[in-house]
Amino acid sequence: MILNKRILPGSHAGVPRKVDRAWFWFILALSALMAALLIGPRVPDHQQVAHCVVNVRVAGPIGITLNCDSAHFMNLARDPSMLLVPWEVLQHRPGMVLAAAILSMPLSPLVDLPRTLGVTIGRPDLDPQRVRKALRNNFPQYATYIMLNVMMLLLSFHYFRRVCEAGGVAGDAATTMVIVSLGLLLVANDVTKAFVWSPHTQMFNIFTPVFAVHASLRSWTGSLLDRRFAILVGLISGFGFTAYPLFAIIPPCVIVAGLLYAGRDHSPSTRSRSLHNSAMLLGLTVAPAALWYLFVRLSTGDFYHHGLAQGQVIWMSDALVHGVGALLSGWLQNLAALSTLAAAQASPIAAVIVLLLMMAVVQREIVGAVLGPMLPIAMIGIFVSVVITVFYSSVGLIAARLAFAIIPPLIVVVGVVAVTVMQRLEATQRRVLAYGCLMITTAQLIFIIVKDGPYS
Repeated sequence: MILNKRILPGSHAGVPRKVDRAWFWFILALSALMAALLIGPRVPDHQQVAHCVVNVRVAGPIGITLNCDSAHFMNLARDPSMLLVPWEVLQHRPGMVLAAAILSMPLSPLVDLPRTLGVTIGRPDLDPQRVRKALRNNFPQYATYIMLNVMMLLLSFHYFRRVCEAGGVAGDAATTMVIVSLGLLLVANDVTKAFVWSPHTQMFNIFTPVFAVHASLRSWTGSLLDRRFAILVGLISGFGFTAYPLFAIIPPCVIVAGLLYAGRDHSPSTRSRSLHNSAMLLGLTVAPAALWYLFVRLSTGDFYHHGLAQGQVIWMSDALVHGVGALLSGWLQNLAALSTLAAAQASPIAAVIVLLLMMAVVQREIVGAVLGPMLPIAMIGIFVSVVITVFYSSVGLIAARLAFAIIPPLIVVVGVVAVTVMQRLEATQRRVLAYGCLMITTAQLIFIIVKDGPYS
């Protein structure tokens, strides 16, 4: 049960505090979505190989489609020493594996649960016994990965809500409906559908962009001057980077926002502190990966980076051999492909933007009242999206699940605008906006549940 930390009007110390309505409805909707995604498996058995998945049937209509990498994630969490094996594909990304290994220890009594439930595997090209063994022997690790996935979604909503409510908003039912509806767009998407029930790292494509916006907005208002803030963001970025490379976008976003704040202040001491804390943030971001690299090299004499071995990032140096034009052409092709994949997933937030524009036409005075205060937030959200786009275009790995990472910062911006607009509307208009957002999100939830795919 999530409790509101503030003493509500009319309440007294010692009286039980009311359940936080936004959290209640968000968790209820997320639970319903995850339960609906348990109805399956969704992939026909003959299409498992093509989609790089494995069907797992539990009981009755309940079944899931695991990503084909999931068994490897579970095996590594059960025996993390395998990360030191030569040519191990996750050797350069141990963070999620080590977290799952530690957190799964209390769940070890559940190891026999899949055998009790009679779980079966339906992939004919793989040894059924090997896949079944991976799930049955590693169920504590499987459950831990799923809990980590859910935690990433809950944290995404937490930081989304903190940004939306940073300026102080009325806690009425209409505003709560808008916050919950738009927050659910962070989870009602193809990334969640394909990976929330699979041990994997793809939930970071939702959490990392939202946290980057939150941290950048705090830095924009001067938080980078606080050493504790720099340390916290640096540690999150650093340990996060050992789990997923997208965490690399957090330091530049936060530092640029902080330096812009220092530039507005015109104080030499402010600029000095900003630069010092920026350097500390960068150092903490690099340190965990560097220490892991040294540990592996000292332990094995070598270090394997699967992404680089597959040509990620270094494709740019290969292209540069043929000239700057070849590099620019390849990079722009990546940019266009990534943007196209993101645009295909942006229809729900585009619908909310249309709804907000309609409200602005009806009550034009809200445009001036909202435009000024919202401009910095909009600029930061768009900047984070641009940095993510540049990052993945430079990595050179183009996929729909990665392209979705461009969208969460825009959801945050639209959420802030919608909540701010709500405070300037009349009662009838507030209901129209709230129910409009609810209808858009409900349609998206239904669409994600019933649609065919994605599977990987």
